[in-house]
Amino acid sequence: DSTNGNAYAARGLDKYQLKDFTGAIEDYNKAIKLIPNYGEVYDLRGIAKGELGDKKGSCEDFNKAYELGFNEAFKLIEKFCLEEEKK
Repeated sequence: DSTNGNAYAARGLDKYQLKDFTGAIEDYNKAIKLIPNYGEVYDLRGIAKGELGDKKGSCEDFNKAYELGFNEAFKLIEKFCLEEEKK
């Protein structure tokens, strides 16, 4: 269903687990477009971006996830983003 953001999020997770990080990001983008306040998907997209070496994009997504109330994202912000900000 092309209007179901949850379906895109689930398919993105499947693609991530298959190490298709680009495909996962594409599905997460579609999920976010349909459900803009979907903090957990920002977090998942950030993880996939990190796998592709996009640290800046990854941290932007972690911060957006946290801003939207997905508090689990803070652990990733601490681990991957705060050290960079100190430099």
